[in-house]
Amino acid sequence: MTRRTASALVGALVAALVLTAGCSSTPSPRSDAPAPETPSAPRTVVVTPVPVPPGVHLSFVQQRIDEGTRRAQVRVVNGTDHTLRVREVGVDWAAYPLALHRVDYPVHPGRTVDLRYLLPRAVCTAAAAQAPIGGVAVTDRGTLRRPMGDDGVRFLTRLRDTECAARRLDAAATLSYGETWRRGRRDGRPVLRGSLVLTRPAGRSAGPPLRIAQVDGSVLFDVSLAGDRAGRTLRARQRQVAVPVLVRDGGRCDPHSRGQSTQTFLFRAFLSLDGAAPVSRLAPPDRALQLLLLRFLDRACAGTP
Repeated sequence: MTRRTASALVGALVAALVLTAGCSSTPSPRSDAPAPETPSAPRTVVVTPVPVPPGVHLSFVQQRIDEGTRRAQVRVVNGTDHTLRVREVGVDWAAYPLALHRVDYPVHPGRTVDLRYLLPRAVCTAAAAQAPIGGVAVTDRGTLRRPMGDDGVRFLTRLRDTECAARRLDAAATLSYGETWRRGRRDGRPVLRGSLVLTRPAGRSAGPPLRIAQVDGSVLFDVSLAGDRAGRTLRARQRQVAVPVLVRDGGRCDPHSRGQSTQTFLFRAFLSLDGAAPVSRLAPPDRALQLLLLRFLDRACAGTP
């Protein structure tokens, strides 16, 4: 082989290697492709508290545990640079006439504090409902009167409307449980069959129609309406109607659920008067029915027919 031939052969081999490398299955990086991700530095989350607006502001709240009672709280927001010693608080509204409640509590600068308050009986007139709503706080620096905060207005309006609707319901009929309760089964589960009874006040045999729209039990007892819808209404010229209900265990038979339940018998009924929106009414069973329900729960949890 001559030197010229050997040089030509080496050149051909080099060209083939370059061509093979160019056809590799691994693509070359593109200039417009995103850069590979690299571990980022740890992030620090800083929570900035909502600043308290300047001055002193008053509002109204009611905790969930106090629903259905007159217990509530007047909210005091202290946006000043000094501590306020609050002696008394109250709601100033014609629908809830002012009745100051003693608290004696220091509210420090920049703090929001809910101070206990007991709502008076509502005034259920249209004029009272339309009156302006304010809050009052008697402090060591004098008596402060402020327009009620928007959240407080919503709370108070809802509570007043609920109380006045409940009074109309009570005037239309009383709600009680029937005396007869029977054990049975439905869909393979133990049930207790009974009734809720609507009764007109003594001396009245007629009035606006009243319908039981819904019932709620508790974490231990599932309570529901039974029978047809037509039988759930106390009609205008009826004095009494018994609405069938079913009670099942709530599926919480463990000792912890039973031992820690604090609202076992806080049942509710939702009543609609003369076609109006349903209003929630507490419907706790009496002591005798409570014992019957507990015996039913014992048998249901044990699988006893």
